[in-house]
Amino acid sequence: MSLWDVLVSIFWFMMLNVWGIVWRMHKKIIRWNAAALADGASIPPEARKFAQIASAVAGVSFWVSFPMLFFMGAASHYAIFVQ
Repeated sequence: MSLWDVLVSIFWFMMLNVWGIVWRMHKKIIRWNAAALADGASIPPEARKFAQIASAVAGVSFWVSFPMLFFMGAASHYAIFVQ
């Protein structure tokens, strides 16, 4: 497995986390908030759970970004990683 394979794998993992989980949960929360402002309806109780899950997944993506940034720098600056 080459360095670029690792980078691409980390990229896809992060992209699917953010687009597949965080953004979809945030869209639901935004919709609920808009409905609450327009109609005066209450926000569903599962909104808190969605916000906690989205926050946890965003945190994972944040920490995974450090190895990705290291490997991006290593690919261009360290000859040991070049094949």
